[in-house]
Amino acid sequence: MKRIERPPTAYAVFCKEVKGCVERCSHLSLDGAIFLTQQEYEAQMDNADYGWTCPICGGQADWDDDNYDRAMAALEVNDN
Repeated sequence: MKRIERPPTAYAVFCKEVKGCVERCSHLSLDGAIFLTQQEYEAQMDNADYGWTCPICGGQADWDDDNYDRAMAALEVNDN
């Protein structure tokens, strides 16, 4: 199975589908969530009423609050 390159970002979701999405990704958050690109995040925010979707299979997903909080805390530390 070919791995999908997903570089780490502040944005990540937990796929609710059982389609092997997590196994296909090259990088996951500390919690095992799939990273979103900036463009994927912005597109999903534009359709906020629809909810989060997996960037791999397009199925329903849950937002990874902990990943975002860690990324924002790291930015805060770097700004000081």
